[in-house]
Amino acid sequence: MGSDEVQFYNHAQKERYFEEREKTYRKIRQICKVFFNISRPFEEKLGKDCSNFTSTEILNMYASCLTHSWEQLLNFNSQLKIYTSWCVMESLVTDNQNHYEEIDKNDMYNCLNLGLKENMYISREELEHIIKTNQILNVSDEFLSLALFEGLGGLEYKDLKELSPDQFKNGKVYLSDRELTVSDMLIEKAKESADTYDKVMPDKIIKNGYSVNDPYVIKDSCNISVDSPRRHIQKIQRRLKKLELQHGKVFSYVGLRDSGRIDLIRRFMEEDNSTDIRNTYDKHKDTIEYRYGKLQRIHRWIEEHEQFF
Repeated sequence: MGSDEVQFYNHAQKERYFEEREKTYRKIRQICKVFFNISRPFEEKLGKDCSNFTSTEILNMYASCLTHSWEQLLNFNSQLKIYTSWCVMESLVTDNQNHYEEIDKNDMYNCLNLGLKENMYISREELEHIIKTNQILNVSDEFLSLALFEGLGGLEYKDLKELSPDQFKNGKVYLSDRELTVSDMLIEKAKESADTYDKVMPDKIIKNGYSVNDPYVIKDSCNISVDSPRRHIQKIQRRLKKLELQHGKVFSYVGLRDSGRIDLIRRFMEEDNSTDIRNTYDKHKDTIEYRYGKLQRIHRWIEEHEQFF
């Protein structure tokens, strides 16, 4: 999920909290760093620790999280409520109140970004924001989301199912049938995913939850013992099903690849100073289709996605 060296807002105080909680719950640091990374920009903006947020400030933070997942907000509120209770006991909260206790399920529901749930397009900036703020719990799922956006995929996920970190070199990924220039973030996530074996759940971390014998960027669960071509397909399918459930239809295979295709066409339109989607597509057709594959009915696809240009 990111480096343990990340500095939280009011870092020394949160380190004290970790040290106290680790006496009874040794994995608290790994779970809470996700939520403290999300809260940090809001703490910096307001100039105070999240334990001192008012109920209005808490709800504003939740509404800005770009999520449609009720479960995520429930977990977020639960962990910050526990943290703030500790802060109250340590006399670190100005009004001595835990305002996270005032937030109920209806309040959190009203904070959900329901538009994102139904949307079938996500920009690179939005996707990178979701990744940087650790809204996707496992680095392998972060990698998968960004990889699909940047054009990896193929029939039965052939680009991804047995992808090795060694295939990333000099700003490119070398696949069986082509080589693609990819972002620094994708390369970073590929290496991080290949080296990660713990599986992060909303309320716990499963040590060696992914097989230590799996050398690929996207790994199987540790309880899978039979090696087969179908197994490598299923490990992608399971992740995509979970991503779509947690983050909406745009995190499906089609949604992420279409979003990446739209993003590339939009960049070509800006470079060409053009407002004509079809002309831009035709002009850069070879480059677009080399990365994302051919569209059988380009005219219809443009009509369906025109609102995103």
